[in-house]
Amino acid sequence: MNWKLMTLATTSVAALALSVSSAEAAGMMGDVTIGYGHNWSDFEAGGEFGSTGFDNEFPAILGAARVNLPYSDTVNLQLDVVGSSSLDQTFFNGKGIYSSAQTFGIGGHVNYRDDQGLLGVFAGAGRVVEFLSAPVFFAGFEGQYFCSDWTLSAKAGYMDSDESLLLSNAGFIQAGASYYSGKKLKLTGNLAYIDGQFGIYSDVDVEEWAWSLGAEYWFGETMPVSGFVEYRGRSVEGSATTGSLVGTADLDENTINAGVKFHFGGDGFQDADRKGASAELPDLNWYRLIPGTSSPF
Repeated sequence: MNWKLMTLATTSVAALALSVSSAEAAGMMGDVTIGYGHNWSDFEAGGEFGSTGFDNEFPAILGAARVNLPYSDTVNLQLDVVGSSSLDQTFFNGKGIYSSAQTFGIGGHVNYRDDQGLLGVFAGAGRVVEFLSAPVFFAGFEGQYFCSDWTLSAKAGYMDSDESLLLSNAGFIQAGASYYSGKKLKLTGNLAYIDGQFGIYSDVDVEEWAWSLGAEYWFGETMPVSGFVEYRGRSVEGSATTGSLVGTADLDENTINAGVKFHFGGDGFQDADRKGASAELPDLNWYRLIPGTSSPF
């Protein structure tokens, strides 16, 4: 585990959690998430330099915090901190394959929100470990439409990194929906498409599909807490037909996450989402293109 990175993420999440708690009386709302995840990855590559392939699995701990700071009745500022760190993968997978999987990000959203929906912008930066630790950057536009017991969402943006083995110079679009079955049950789904490059290698094109499905149940009155379980999947294709690198690579990744979320403000999921911190940052795992110890080209 990258203890320095995880310590930074945990400290930031805890600090933001305290700010959310102390700000509740001032009309600010937010939540803090703590969870556990398990990842399964399948990687294959081929080209003029031969072929390689392996599968891997590892557990991870997750943390996040969000706080919404209302500027006026319709204008809001939201701050986010997210982090994750894999445990000792060589011990857990029994395959002698180590795959760094640490992420840390901090970002903000500025939006206009009324009874019909939300429209705004977001930006942030972080650090992702993929062999080497490197900074990442992202920015874009986002919106939500409130339709009875449904919230429809969309975002589009740009992602870049300062490392040859991470996703860079990429654009993405994402669409999603949340359904509120009463105050205490929330179902969500998202689908995203990402198109970019393999780090500094501008002649290696990367196409990526990412999706998620989740369920969350709210319990507790004095201290509102919810439990959640979600499935996340990715399918990544890299290809190069010209230049110094020629070949293809495919990555399929599946992750199950579960945990608890502590809410500060809001009377159930729908109220908390439409009055509090409901926007999300892009998934930092989208940057990760090569799990394990082998390069695809």
